[in-house]
Amino acid sequence: METCAYCRKVLVIKAIMAMVNLKSRDIENELHLSKSIVSRHMRGENNRPEIDIYIIEHLLGIKIEGYKLTDEQVKY
Repeated sequence: METCAYCRKVLVIKAIMAMVNLKSRDIENELHLSKSIVSRHMRGENNRPEIDIYIIEHLLGIKIEGYKLTDEQVKY
């Protein structure tokens, strides 16, 4: 059984969060997002690149600056 690319992405994100002990509540507080937005992103219902960037920053211990999101990249 094949899984879609986005489904695999969600699984990888959840695995990374478990490895670095990162909770949804941490993302909500740090990025000033509602619980529902973070929850929908984690379930794969919508795509919020800023959440992915935050998780990458937390995993690698770096700060990513200078990225810009266009309206097409952010689906609400």
